Amino acid sequence: EAAGSAVGGVLASLVLIQSLDAVQISLLLALLNLMAAAWLWFESAQKRRLMLALIVVAFGGVVFPVGARWLEGASLGWLWRPFQITALRNSIYGNLIVTEKEGSAALFENGLYMVTAPDPQAAEEAVHYALLQHPAPETLLLIGGGINGSLAEALKHPTLRRADYVELDPAILDLASAHFRNGWDRVRSDRRVRLHAVDGRLFVKTAAELYDVIIINLPEPQTAQLNRFYTVEFFREAARHLTPTGVFSFRLSGAENYISPARAAFLQCMNRTLRQAFLQVMAYPGANVLFFAANRRSPLVADPAVLVARL
Repeated sequence: EAAGSAVGGVLASLVLIQSLDAVQISLLLALLNLMAAAWLWFESAQKRRLMLALIVVAFGGVVFPVGARWLEGASLGWLWRPFQITALRNSIYGNLIVTEKEGSAALFENGLYMVTAPDPQAAEEAVHYALLQHPAPETLLLIGGGINGSLAEALKHPTLRRADYVELDPAILDLASAHFRNGWDRVRSDRRVRLHAVDGRLFVKTAAELYDVIIINLPEPQTAQLNRFYTVEFFREAARHLTPTGVFSFRLSGAENYISPARAAFLQCMNRTLRQAFLQVMAYPGANVLFFAANRRSPLVADPAVLVARL
């Protein structure tokens, strides 16, 4: 049983998921079950062979090429209404869907919202607050979310000479080239940008470079994979890769008027966790709570006049 599970896992991850969609995989399993049932139902070897041949022909000639495409389109259209699906991609890291509505494209991974473009406010907020905490940032590490225009916004800072952008799934970069081209084409052609299709935590752990600014631009820790970026272990790794005047930043959902006890406890947890890894921690409240952390003794900037002057 263990050997079968191991072989099945390898087959599903490396072959089926990359070659077939969910409906096709389900139909393939249905085909195998039908063939097994036909083999057990008929005692005559001739009838067995005839029924197996009919099942294979029916699946290969009609169900797979026609039924799978129709079922996938109908099911996804019903699931994602009223959005229009413009791209679907399965990778070893998850199911990627690009939807479009009223001129905006949105990327979802395993049903979890990632980014929307164009969304200038979100793109600006993702990077500028953190970059303005440094008087003259030269090196930036941006982990995730850069395809919505935030990486293009970061490149507006004239002192920036290098921007490392890390995205776990290379399929996301492919989708960006096809469906988020407005800001992505300029990013790809900028010599300061280095793209890394690798796990963000592994990149931070093994990087030799020190950064003036490190920004985590990922969704909240709603899954085990995302939670790895909000732990004291990762925060300590990030702290070791900051320059003496460097800044580490990320943002979480907040509120402008009321924060529930559960959300307050979560934000307090993040604050305490950051303080175990950094000398200074500061947060800007609002619809999104922006966290900043640093190991320097000079204070983080809270004066709007200083930020505006830098901007």
